[in-house]
Amino acid sequence: MPGTGLALDHLRDLDEAVERSAAPAAVRLGLQRLEAAHPGLAGALDDDASRRTVILAVLGASRSLTLLLETDAGALDILDALDTRPPPPPAEDLDEDMLRRWKAHEYLRIAARDLLGLDDLPVTAAALSALATDVLDASCHLAGATDVVVVGMGKLGGAELNYASDVDVMFVGADDAGGQAATRTTSAVREAMRITRRCFRVDANLRPEGRDGPLVRSLDSYRAYWARWASPWEFQALLKARPVVGPPELAAGFSTAAAEALWSRPLPPDDLRALRAMKARTEAEVARKGLEGRELKRGAGGIRDIEFAVQLLQLVHGRHDPALRSPTTLDALAELASAGYLDADDAVTLGVAYRFLRLVEHR
Repeated sequence: MPGTGLALDHLRDLDEAVERSAAPAAVRLGLQRLEAAHPGLAGALDDDASRRTVILAVLGASRSLTLLLETDAGALDILDALDTRPPPPPAEDLDEDMLRRWKAHEYLRIAARDLLGLDDLPVTAAALSALATDVLDASCHLAGATDVVVVGMGKLGGAELNYASDVDVMFVGADDAGGQAATRTTSAVREAMRITRRCFRVDANLRPEGRDGPLVRSLDSYRAYWARWASPWEFQALLKARPVVGPPELAAGFSTAAAEALWSRPLPPDDLRALRAMKARTEAEVARKGLEGRELKRGAGGIRDIEFAVQLLQLVHGRHDPALRSPTTLDALAELASAGYLDADDAVTLGVAYRFLRLVEHR
């Protein structure tokens, strides 16, 4: 193994597997680091084809996961039990470092299953979303924000996170919280966000008034905002709104209020024009940067194009057909085709393209 300090000539099966890997140079370097940290691992991999396959797949795909395997011996054990989701740390023993380590282990397990082809795109995205949800839940407990509902927006709301997704959220507090109680609640939510950000990027700017608005609102405040000031894009964003953490009664109240705000009104022509104009501005910005034809997410024919088409059909027809209201793009697409709102062949084409683009985005 020239230049790496680790000879594999006597480990023929491992050496051949490295050569067939997705990134032989990176895998060889990763193996050198792992062997230095865990002496004897290379020999064990030469004897164990199953373990060899999963570790080489991870080494060839991710430098950050390679570092995890190098520095955390427990991570290697995760790769020996890919069918078993590690349980979240018990609440009574939980601290931030423990939460961060648990997140890293589950993230590794999800990625390994993905790389081996054990899980497809929807399963992988749902697993990443469940991981983010558990981290948010634990962070709220650590921060003392257990009386607040965390609403997943965007990809989290649709249970379709990818590895690099922001975790978009809004927060709902009790209707009777005011004065010092409201201040304490907001402080606790900020602390929960700080803890969560040790594991994920968190964005709360989809809330009413964005970063200029209060971080936590009551149900009445959300209702008043939607009734008077919400922009068309904010109603579109509510398609993905899904409470993920917090008191069940308050969560149910938010879901009911959001559904009433979204579905009790028709989609006016001016709103439709505003949504299309916003989409056109986004594509023009992509073109201005010279990324047209290469931008997977925001460019013409990209991920957002498919999501936009699905969401417009939901906004037009979902008022009268509750079955169309799924926050998950592929589920909504299938239902639109099943109900006859979209040609079956077009739905298949869009579904195949969406899966492909999201898979490339994952990689």
